[in-house]
Amino acid sequence: YMEISRSWTRINLDNLGVLTLKATINGTSRVDGKSSTVHLNYAHEENIFDLWRSLRFGDNLQAWLEQNAMLPVRRCTDGKTCKEPK
Repeated sequence: YMEISRSWTRINLDNLGVLTLKATINGTSRVDGKSSTVHLNYAHEENIFDLWRSLRFGDNLQAWLEQNAMLPVRRCTDGKTCKEPK
């Protein structure tokens, strides 16, 4: 496990939707009776407007398919009469 001694996060969002996140976690990892100091630094930048659009893409595609997709028409071969499967 890890004992966290200090952590902080800075989040910035501009008017164009660019979100910048910076985080730091400091602590001590304890495994099998041994202790190690841990310094984790993380930075991420994402345009959340693009992210929201991409997350909605799947829902929009599913709705479009439900409204526009049809099962294929079954065609008879060799001039035989077709019977619907039961």
